Parts: sequence; C-alpha cells; structure tokens
Amino acid sequence: MAFPWQIFIGYFTSTQLLIYVIIQICVYLIFLGLARITYPKENKYSVMTHTMSFLGSKETFRNPKGWYFFSIAIIWITIADIPLNLYIFMHLRAFSPLFAWIMIISGAISTVNGILVSIFTDKDTDRDLSGGDFMQDLKSGRIHNITAVITFSTFIIANLAVGLAYVFHPITRPLHNWLPPLLIFGIVLTGFFLFNALWQKKCKENEDLEQFPGEGIYSFCLWEWLLFASLYIFLFWNVFII
Repeated sequence: MAFPWQIFIGYFTSTQLLIYVIIQICVYLIFLGLARITYPKENKYSVMTHTMSFLGSKETFRNPKGWYFFSIAIIWITIADIPLNLYIFMHLRAFSPLFAWIMIISGAISTVNGILVSIFTDKDTDRDLSGGDFMQDLKSGRIHNITAVITFSTFIIANLAVGLAYVFHPITRPLHNWLPPLLIFGIVLTGFFLFNALWQKKCKENEDLEQFPGEGIYSFCLWEWLLFASLYIFLFWNVFII
C-alpha cells in the first residue's frame, strides 16, 4: 500500500489512482465551468471561434471577471499531472528506458510551460493588427502564445513516446489495452494539422476568407479543444492499463 505522501512521487494503489484521477478531473472541470459561466454573454464564447485561452483572458472583450478560474484550472491540472507522469515513467523504464526518459522530460517541460501559460494570460493589445489571429500573435513573440505552443508540443511528444514504447514492445501489454488511446490521439493529432493546413490553403486561394479561426470542420479552435481532450484521454487511459 502506498502512503498518501508517496502519491506525490508516483506511487499509487489501484484504488488511490482511481480516486486521484477522479479528483483531478472534477476540480479541473469545476474551475473550467466557472470560467465559462462567468464569460460575458455579450462576448459570445464558442469552441468554434474562441481558443481555450480566451477563457483565461483579462481583456474586456473576453473574460474580465472570470479569467482567473481558467488559470486555476490549467495550473491545477498540469501540476496534478506530475505524479501520473512519474507513475508511467517508473513502469515504462522497466522495458523502454529511452522512451521513458523522453516522456518524463517532455512532460516536465509541458508542466512548467502550462503554468506559465496561466500566469502570462492571453492579451490582444495588437488586436487591430492581428485580428485575434493566433499565428500572427505568435509571430509577435507573445509569451502566452509561445508557452502555449511549447506546452502542447511537449505534451504531444510525451504521449508519442509512451505510444512508441508500446509499438516497439507490444508484448508488454495486450494490443487492445494500448492501441485504442494511441489511435484516438493519432487521429485527432492528424486532424488538427490536416484541417488547419487545408484552411490556410483555402485562404491563399480566396482572399475573402479569414485565416483565423477557420470555418466549420476547419476551425482552429475546435481542433485545439479536441487535441487537448485527446491528450488527456491518452494520459488517463495509459495510467490505468499499467
């Protein structure tokens, strides 16, 4: 049996792991829900046209009253990832030390930048110039957007490392255990890059179209939310199959 303090360094019993993940998800959803509820109705938040960061923006045309709820949600869930990453790392290194180290280092970088994303909230001081375009904002060197890209990128690398560990060592777990979350993650990741690339192509062919946020299935914001969800589906699924 793992003592309560050992949970913070990645030691769980099956019951403790289940309780921990439930608490992690519930606390995150509570604060995310509060951020959404406090988002001004006149600002018309939508997952099709607004990025996740809009919920955590102090700007008057975004979420001036409830932005901090989103910051708390992101800081909470990223810090709460640490024991889970350590848990996966300790089991993964037994048969794939290389991918285990790639996972834990990438996960650590993702956690640090996830906290920075919440501290340096989304700003749009150049709104008239960028039109709220994420990529234009990124080019201007904004800390929030840079850390957001690093957070997502390293989280993706960490998950891919876990997935590749099972691909190269399939006999360590039954196929039906590790393949489904990898497929879900892979499909969403492919969709994120594919549909955004297709939309950028459409914009070049038709100057009347705006690059951000994209329309319908091409929405950058929609795929950002789907990618975030798939990253956590993959993480939680993998801690339970160990």
